[in-house]
Amino acid sequence: MKKIILSSLFIALFFVLNAQTTLDYESECFQEGGHTLGIEGSPYYVDLTPSVLVDEDCILIIDEDVEFIIGDEEENSIMNVYGNITFSSNSVLEINDDVTFHQDSYLKLEDGVSVSMCPAVSTLDLRMLRFWSLANFDFIGTELNRINFDFEGDTGEVSDGFRIRIYTSDFSQLDFERSDSMKYCNFENGARMVKYYSGYRCNQTISNCIFEGIYDTTQNVGDMCFDIHAVSSVVSNNIFRNSGYGIEARGKDSLECDDLVVRDNEVYDNQTGMNILDYTIIETNNIYENNTAVYIASTIVLKNNLLYENHTGITFEASYEHQLEPAHDFGVGESKIINNTIYNNSGWGIQGEIGSLTNYQTDHPEIRNNIVTGNTEGAINITHYDTYPVNPDYVLIKYNCIEGIEEDMIELGAGVISDTDDFYTVNANPQFVDPANDDYSLKWNSTTFSPCIDTGDPDFDDDGDEWDIDPDDCDADGTPLDMGAIPAREHECDKWTMPNGNTNKGYKWMCFPVINRDTADYDLSGNLFSEIMNPLLLDYVQWVPNGDIGNPLNMEYEDEDWTNKYQDFISAQGCKVKMQPGVIQFHSFNISGDLEEPTETFTIRTNTNTGNWLGYFIESTQSVQEAFGDEMDNLYSIKTQTWSMVRKKPKEGSPWIASIPPGVSATLSYGDLVIVEAFDDNYAFEWHYIGSSSAYVRENPEYFSYEEKADYMPIIIEHDPTDFPTEVGVLINGECKGAAVVVSDMTQIN
Repeated sequence: MKKIILSSLFIALFFVLNAQTTLDYESECFQEGGHTLGIEGSPYYVDLTPSVLVDEDCILIIDEDVEFIIGDEEENSIMNVYGNITFSSNSVLEINDDVTFHQDSYLKLEDGVSVSMCPAVSTLDLRMLRFWSLANFDFIGTELNRINFDFEGDTGEVSDGFRIRIYTSDFSQLDFERSDSMKYCNFENGARMVKYYSGYRCNQTISNCIFEGIYDTTQNVGDMCFDIHAVSSVVSNNIFRNSGYGIEARGKDSLECDDLVVRDNEVYDNQTGMNILDYTIIETNNIYENNTAVYIASTIVLKNNLLYENHTGITFEASYEHQLEPAHDFGVGESKIINNTIYNNSGWGIQGEIGSLTNYQTDHPEIRNNIVTGNTEGAINITHYDTYPVNPDYVLIKYNCIEGIEEDMIELGAGVISDTDDFYTVNANPQFVDPANDDYSLKWNSTTFSPCIDTGDPDFDDDGDEWDIDPDDCDADGTPLDMGAIPAREHECDKWTMPNGNTNKGYKWMCFPVINRDTADYDLSGNLFSEIMNPLLLDYVQWVPNGDIGNPLNMEYEDEDWTNKYQDFISAQGCKVKMQPGVIQFHSFNISGDLEEPTETFTIRTNTNTGNWLGYFIESTQSVQEAFGDEMDNLYSIKTQTWSMVRKKPKEGSPWIASIPPGVSATLSYGDLVIVEAFDDNYAFEWHYIGSSSAYVRENPEYFSYEEKADYMPIIIEHDPTDFPTEVGVLINGECKGAAVVVSDMTQIN
């Protein structure tokens, strides 16, 4: 391999150094401002000795396959860069001493570049690349042609190693137009990416890299693999392993920028997998086989992470004053620990101390929607330390899955104030798909439905609106939040609210468009209504099985059990629910599963005792004419809870009579029960879907009051078209049996 010595005699706009080009004038600088120097060819290399300055406006391009050597192992060689340097594909950068990139300089490493570092001469003389706060870098490898940073020294000592040190700016001096990228890079054998404490950088993209730290094998301690202080930045799809700290990350709370986000990384075999400080979002990471998976050192968001087979899952300490930042508290703060799976750790799942050793901060962590189970010492252990008792310290723990909760798996020490008296905890096996092979998704098959599906906090953002009307309280598919890190498969969920005893006298006509048809027995009547099957709440549920012409079945409480609780339900099956008269509150429950196909058919019979009870499971509200289509020709009675239509005579072609305002159509809405009677027997019917209409809401009378019954017989009253009453009622022996608001010359009383 030949040596090429760079000279300052560059006059032309662009020079190419090849096998025939050797410049013998030794130089300490490239100072041809505005010029470009190209170094091309193989197997040649450049030896920069003893020190080199790349002046501003100078562009240095290292062509592919060139070996570029900085310094000498035995001499003190320093390179200062004020211009731009690009290393093309498959070139080699060998660093024997420090290289500093100053303000407005730029280093770009293209795919396949190899960066090697020789051992340090002494423990204080670390080889390093320095980027000052306004210098930029792009290290852009590819999946098949990565950039390799390799340290050639003894990896058994912490003091050995190569660092890329990124100096940062005070937040007020950040330039939000600047950005750095590092993709598909390997930092191994002690080479580390370190960003120190002088401030922040913005618009950092660090992805698909491997960071492997070093250990002092004699003391079993490690250095830091990767340290980033940044805002509006993303660290994703990297591997952090074999170090003291796999990653230390710190963001900042500011309206001027977005948070630092650390997501989708593999973090394992470290003393501490993640050491996380201010206003950083940690999400969807896989953190395992560390001593401590995550250490929280200030207010952060930790969500949808897998933390398993560590010693401790999550740990934090009481707030303390950092010696380098005396006006800042380091503690758990108002951290949100949400939707994580913390499983099979040999210590505690979550262990921490709240309180403050200073007067700057009040701790108020939130632990919600997690699966914390299978941890040897227990699920959650929080103690209290507070030298400033005027600061109240709380912890919010609710909607977590903790198997064995009755065995004191949650321990709150003296002085720890809980925000809620009820943890709303699921005490059950979370039913992972295959935890032995690290598959912690939630099981949903023919025999098992995980209790963590759709059972997270229904009002996750605590704004008073629950998941059915607030998208912030939902998973991506619009269903209630699951517990744990991995949401269940895409599905549907309906929320049903039962009336109190005074609303419609406790009656609700309904059906179940969404049913869990995959898991055995989840379509049984007793499972569908299990949330309200308390004899103090539920009077009875009544239905006629589809295609049956007999009397309705009742599920009611008799002899200390519920009758007919093992009856199959389908979405086409409508039913009537009757709540107890003394029920004061409305009661809601969720049904998870899949929406019935709109083409599902069911059977219409004639000569039935109580008509055909049909469930309307189409998502759109339609007029009765749109929903039934031509099938209306075969019907002579259509009845819902609030309106009905009957033919003037029970003959085909006879006109329909209905108490509907002029220009308005009666409608069917999602989840309605409609009872029909037909001329022809035993034919298959499916709902028509033509369009959508605004739901018709019948006005309730104010002057008359009456007790609603499970069924009714419509009475049609014709009025003088020139003199309508406001309301009309039917009284028998002085008792009102039904009433209606008059809206046309014909009124129907139900």
